[in-house]
Amino acid sequence: MLMLLWKCTCLVTLATAVGWSSAVGQKRATVTVSVELAVPRYRDRFTDRTAVQAKAASLFADYLTRNVGFLRFAADDSLRPYRLAFVLDRFDRASTSGFAEVGFWVRLERPDESPMESYWIQFRSADQSLVGVGGEVEFLSEIKAKLAHRDADSLRTGVLRWIPISETGLPNLEPLGFVLPFRLLDLCMKRQSTVQLIAEFGGTVVREVPVAALVVGSFSTDRSTREVAPYIGGGFAQVLPKPQPDELTPSIARHAVKVKKIFVTGYVHDPTACANRTPLAVGGGAP
Repeated sequence: MLMLLWKCTCLVTLATAVGWSSAVGQKRATVTVSVELAVPRYRDRFTDRTAVQAKAASLFADYLTRNVGFLRFAADDSLRPYRLAFVLDRFDRASTSGFAEVGFWVRLERPDESPMESYWIQFRSADQSLVGVGGEVEFLSEIKAKLAHRDADSLRTGVLRWIPISETGLPNLEPLGFVLPFRLLDLCMKRQSTVQLIAEFGGTVVREVPVAALVVGSFSTDRSTREVAPYIGGGFAQVLPKPQPDELTPSIARHAVKVKKIFVTGYVHDPTACANRTPLAVGGGAP
């Protein structure tokens, strides 16, 4: 992947960046992936439903790992704060008809927030409602076939945009923007992606302000310091256009800006970079 090396000067940052490992070594936020069979005819079909749900979760985790590079995914690791459940249920949950479309709803659970849920992919149409569920192998193969033909963009721009990829970043004065603590290659991300940062503005009154920025390349500088060095090679997101009135520039100049969270709001995916990735093993890796 050819990347523009974005050269920045006049860097101003906070001392809190000291001690961070390099952008190459940073770990993306990790999301737990699970599957629930809510439709009775599917739920009751399998004697060891827990094992079947775990195997299905691994299929979804693998799919997400290859299609959403800005997060990591682990199947059925319930210890993590961000949890993504794929629930096989009726499209119309209020319906009691025996001829109903069933599909996977996706539910995101986050710390200190209400769950978010939406219908994502059809599994069986209403006119297929009497077709047999099949055995474990047939059921899992059907899921895999559905995922092979499903684009992940609605997940990237839907529930997954509400999961922060990091809680740190490097403010930059000229050009105005922020350095991500990850290489674009590690995020499977191309230029022209967009991010939203929650920036804390210091001063008499501390405020948290959302700031939108455009990913324009990789970060490089001729004026590396101990604070800046950990971010060299990370993606650079430029604030375009400058906010009006511009409180950001003078705040960065006063060392009064701290990045609290970074969200990916528009993702230009680099499928080549993610092609050979595998999801985390159950229990693997620190959140």
